[in-house]
Formats: sequence, structure tokens, C-alpha cells
Amino acid sequence: MNVSGGGDRIRAVALAVALAMAGTHAFAQQQEQQHDWSIGVGAEYSDNISRSAADEQSDTMVELDVRAAIARQTARLQSTLSADGAYREYLQDTYDSEFIGGVYGLAQLAIVPQRLVWAVEDNFSQIDVDQLAAETPDNRQNLNYFTTGPNLIFAIGSRMRLDLHGRWSDVDYETSPFDNRRYLGGVSLERTVGPTTLLSLNATHQAVEFDDNTFTSDYDTQQYFLRWSSEASRSTLTADMGYTTVRGFGGTSDGMIARAGFTRRVGARSLFTLNLGTEFSDSAEILRRSQSTRGIVRSNEDALAAADPLRADYADAALRLDGRRIAIVTRVRWRKESHELQTLLDRKRLSGELSVSRRVSPRTTVQLRTGYEKEDFSVLETEVNDWWAGGGISWRLVRGIQVRLDYTHFVGSGDIFARDYDENRVAFRVAYSPL
Repeated sequence: MNVSGGGDRIRAVALAVALAMAGTHAFAQQQEQQHDWSIGVGAEYSDNISRSAADEQSDTMVELDVRAAIARQTARLQSTLSADGAYREYLQDTYDSEFIGGVYGLAQLAIVPQRLVWAVEDNFSQIDVDQLAAETPDNRQNLNYFTTGPNLIFAIGSRMRLDLHGRWSDVDYETSPFDNRRYLGGVSLERTVGPTTLLSLNATHQAVEFDDNTFTSDYDTQQYFLRWSSEASRSTLTADMGYTTVRGFGGTSDGMIARAGFTRRVGARSLFTLNLGTEFSDSAEILRRSQSTRGIVRSNEDALAAADPLRADYADAALRLDGRRIAIVTRVRWRKESHELQTLLDRKRLSGELSVSRRVSPRTTVQLRTGYEKEDFSVLETEVNDWWAGGGISWRLVRGIQVRLDYTHFVGSGDIFARDYDENRVAFRVAYSPL
């Protein structure tokens, strides 16, 4: 069974989920809640489960899945839980049973309101073991990034405050030997410059220590940046500008920080988002950023299994248009990564997705979708591509019960012969949701 990966990871996920779900009864006053969840069973057939260029093998899978988007806010606790995952069995025993999907949990508990806050955050998903190979159950490993620590806040007059914070983090790979611990300390001096506008000066120091230094070495990162954040009735903007220094690996690297996040509501039901920037990062931080912008996905995340820091330039734009009968979702993502040591992993990545849904009757909805991913590994002079297209139809049988039938065609290609494949999948799912 491919559901192991260490007790530390299991405890981390459990703690984040428990804190995200807790607190409703303890702090019932001033409570706000948002619940969206479903549980389902299904079956899926693939005519090329190993995504092979030759000797294709079919298999049928059965699965139990859960999806959730839960947010709770009380006088002393703010928490969020997002999950999309499934436990899957392969009836022809092509692969062992496995869990696929991801979980994100965040809880912030005000131990002393406006003075001492304790935060717990966890990101769990899967990534490739070998980025040049096609995504299959054999090319999948769990990655968990758990963080916890306090914020100590001091008011300075009516418009300023000082925030001292510390974080301990645990990064756990199921297969790759890059497990590490992180120790971060930071200070923020914040000033309110308007009713919904905040300006802050920030400095952080983080030490990264690996369990196994055979393939890598420990390093430190310092960040100094100015942050501007504002919120209007229909839009939000957050922008960072500063400088980073990375020390380790027998040398020092430094460079600019520039990050911006923008959201804009277009009409009553539509939303545009844009995130772009340049910064030093690593695999765990890329996973956390991907889940915060893209959401939870039931496929491998695009973070690489690597131990060294990297320079990441990125842009991510998404548009969701919700009409009375039609919904359109499109997203384009671009990222360039330049590694400090593992330069064979230097790459440029471009992906795009489009989904169109139409409600054809009060109980029936049809959907068409397509997507494309391209990765160019510059040092290896290797390019790999994936494309998919498909559609589905869902019926609401009775209140809370939905049946869905999906078909998807996948095509892979690249400069490596083993990367060429064609696959067809048909899936059937029955789900219950209280909404």
C-alpha cells in the first residue's frame, strides 16, 4: 500500500486537520462558518494505466473519495480546511492500493487576543519521483510540509504594531532523501495607512537542516522586504519588494524579492486573479504556493523533488466566469526555476487549463475541459509535454445525491521515447453532499 510515509507526516496532517475542525463549541460567540463537502464512491477504467509507449496494460480502479472546503471563524479561532483525495484499489493488481490527492489546513488560535497567536499550517500532496517520466502510481511520492509557531504582537500607538514570530517546520518526502527541519524567526513593523490598507517592514531568518547530508548540505536564508496590502469593495492587492540572501553549499547567493497578488471581482459572480514574482524558493515552498493559488488537485503537484534552494520566476493568471447557466474557468501558469546546485533540474514550465460547464436542465450539467503542460529542461536539453481533453455529465438524482460520468483522453510526448503515450479513461462516481 502506497499510503505510508512516516509517522511524523501522519501526525502533522492529523494535527492540522484537528485544529482546523476544532473550536466551534469552545468559542461559539461571534461565529462564522462555511461548509462545502462531499463523499463518494466510484469506478474508473484506463486502457493504458502505466502510460507506456508499448505493451499497454489496462486496469479498473475503485475508490472512496472525500472533498471538503471548510472555514470557521470565532472570537479566538480562525481555521480553514481544504481537501480533495481518494483511496484507490486496482482490481487487476497492476499497482498497490494508494491514496491520491491533497490536504491543506490552517488554524490560528488567539491565546491572548491581539497579543499572542499560535498558528498551525499543513500542506500535503504528491509529487513526481522522476520528473522526466510520465505520471503513474509508480512515479508518485507523498510530500508533507508542516509548520507551527507563535506570533507575539505589541501595539505601538493606535496605528502601528510590532509582530515577533517564530516557526518550526517539518518537510517529509516519502521516497526522496531530502527530509528536513526548518527554524524561522521574524519581525514585522506594521502601520495602518488607511481603513483597509497596511504597510509593513519585514525581516526573517530561516535555517534549513537536513536529516541526511549525503546529497546536500544545510543552508540559511535571510529576507528583508517591504509589503503593501490593500482591500477595496471588489479587489485586493498585496505587493512585496526586497532582498534575499542564501548562505550555504560553500558559498552565498543573493537577489531581489518582488511578489504581487491581485484579485478582482468582475460582476456579481466572476473573479480574476493574478500572482507573479521572482524570489528564492525550494520544493516545499513551491508546493505551498501552488496549493494557495491553484487549490487542491488530485494529481501530482508540479514541485520537483530537490534539496537545494532555487531562483523562481513565476506568473499565474486565472479567470472564473459564472453565469446563470454557464460557468467558464481558465488558468495559465508559467514558471522558470534555476537551481543553486542541482542544475540538471533547471527548467521552464508552461501550463494552461480551460473548463466550460453548462446546466442544460435543473438536474443535469455537462462539462468540456482541456489542458496542456510543457516542461523544458535547459541543461538536459530535454522537453516533455502532456495534453488532455475530455468531458462529463452529471445528474442530481435527489437532493444531496449526484451521479457523474466522465471521459478523458491523455497524450504525452517528449524527447524521451518512454515519455510518449496515449491513454483513455472512463470514470463513474456517485456522491453525497448536504448542500
